[in-house]
Amino acid sequence: MTSPPPRSRVRRSASSWRGSRPLAMSCVDTPARTAAACDTGIAPFTPTTTALASSPSATRPVPRMPRLRVRNTPTSSTDTASPTGYAVPPSNAPASWTTNAATTRLLARSGRRPNRSSRPPKAQPRPSAANRTQMTSSTGLVSRPAGADGIGADVSDLAVSRDGAVLRLHIDREAKRNALNGEVLRGVLTALTSVGDARVVVLTSAGEKVFCAGADLVQMAPDATGLEVHEGRGLLREVVLAMQACPAPVVAGVQGLCLAGGVGLILGCDLVVAADNAAFGLPEVDLGLWPFMVSALLGRHVSPKRAMEMMLSGRRVPAAEALEMGLLSRVVPAVSLDQELTALVDALAAKPPVAVRLGKAAFTAALESSLPAGLVAMQAQLSLLNTTEDAAEGVSAFLAKRPPQWTGR
Repeated sequence: MTSPPPRSRVRRSASSWRGSRPLAMSCVDTPARTAAACDTGIAPFTPTTTALASSPSATRPVPRMPRLRVRNTPTSSTDTASPTGYAVPPSNAPASWTTNAATTRLLARSGRRPNRSSRPPKAQPRPSAANRTQMTSSTGLVSRPAGADGIGADVSDLAVSRDGAVLRLHIDREAKRNALNGEVLRGVLTALTSVGDARVVVLTSAGEKVFCAGADLVQMAPDATGLEVHEGRGLLREVVLAMQACPAPVVAGVQGLCLAGGVGLILGCDLVVAADNAAFGLPEVDLGLWPFMVSALLGRHVSPKRAMEMMLSGRRVPAAEALEMGLLSRVVPAVSLDQELTALVDALAAKPPVAVRLGKAAFTAALESSLPAGLVAMQAQLSLLNTTEDAAEGVSAFLAKRPPQWTGR
């Protein structure tokens, strides 16, 4: 008997025999394992020396063949596993999962492992649009509203009501510290762009401890694209711009803490009435973030030094200091916040709507222009307002010493 060749010649790499002629390899196994292997179309190879089919007299070493195993743990009575260790697809498996015998033999000869993609994918339930978990940073939001386009959809976290000439927007997320999510911001945006004949818009929130903690940090669509995330961050910007373009004045009543995006929300309002126990802060820097969106508004209300100190320190500014800085319009005792806010709103609702609408738009435009251009624009607005019926009614009522009757024309 001739001695077996050296080990280095027996254990040849897959690349050395890849693409070579098929070998007639002997199957050394028990009859039961051999019969089971024939059912799968695969023979359990063992290293031995055999003759080539084309040359019976010639012998050459047979390379060690890898045993191809595919996980096929039976999970039910319908699943089976081959006694040879090779996978036997269950009877109810999809056609794309079945690997035929010819494909398996080719893989064995080439030394390649079966493609993992041939395994059945794990079921990943897709959350519904109303219940999908979402997440965001403090500077942006991504959401999927219940409505087709998000406009006009029912928003349970935002209560919108009409009380005569007053449009009330109430953020009702006390359990979430009245954090802003996409549904709330879209609801506010929809209300601001369709105020109708309302003369005042009031923004409040639930509870006594927190007015708004900023953006909801546990909201973000798991399948959102980069474009959707970027566009979601523009919701606060759209709300602030809608507040400025709103023909009616927007008034906020603040109680407790007002942080991050909540500060940006009140800076977009025309008037802010805060309780004396309220506090304001921009803690984004402590989270490795920066209040980019809010900083564009903050510099228009306070000096650059005060604004930078507030953003860099992240400290909470009490209501009295916030009033002195220019963030607020008025500070009242916490116990009388509702009464003071109601009195202010009723007084604003009694003002002439045409003068308020034209005056608010002109003041906003003047802030964006130079002084000479602003004065010219104000002169034109004054001449335009004097042509209205409300202007004539105001002068007549003053001369007659009677209350004016505004018609909004």
